[in-house]
Amino acid sequence: MTRQKGSRNKGYEEEKQRLSQLLFEALVSSGEEGPSFRQLASACDVSPSTLRHYFSDRKGAIEAAIEHAGSNGKPHLDLVRHGEFGEAKEALLALLRYLSFGWQHSELGDLHRVGLEAGLGDAKAGKTYLGSILEPAVQAFADRIQLHIDRGELKPCTPRFAALSLLSPVLLAMLHQKQLSGEEQWPLSIDAFIQEHVDFFLQAHLKDKAA
Repeated sequence: MTRQKGSRNKGYEEEKQRLSQLLFEALVSSGEEGPSFRQLASACDVSPSTLRHYFSDRKGAIEAAIEHAGSNGKPHLDLVRHGEFGEAKEALLALLRYLSFGWQHSELGDLHRVGLEAGLGDAKAGKTYLGSILEPAVQAFADRIQLHIDRGELKPCTPRFAALSLLSPVLLAMLHQKQLSGEEQWPLSIDAFIQEHVDFFLQAHLKDKAA
């Protein structure tokens, strides 16, 4: 029987997820200008009309790739929230180093690059990047900070604000070194940066045990 116009074929969502992963891989490996819609279709080994069936246009394809990649990061964010790494200083050091390792040895850094490239100047894509990638990371670190507040290790504060102040300099430093190629002319040790940054963060937030 002929499928009605506008209806979805069996396995639509599974195929959409498969294509989203291929799209993400194509975006990560792309050059400075990024692939065209036709190039994205070619990378997925489908026709442009098939890609349009699932994602409507290039923006829709990029947003779907970002959302898909964000969903793949949930186990890592659960580790940030609930993993056992000791008291506050040891935990924050370990988790920021975990973030740095992922940035250098996986597609995490390029995921942020793709999200920023798509989102700056495009409100809808920006919301996709924030909702799928950046905000979940901020919230995971906010939950981690709240955990150490509840344990009596950190002073009461607004965890979201504290998470932004903890994450933002590290993200900027990693973008500076890798995605913006700063390591070629202005190299810095990310690990040393994290160590000093956590020390300063704890000067403001660590609870006096004698209190």
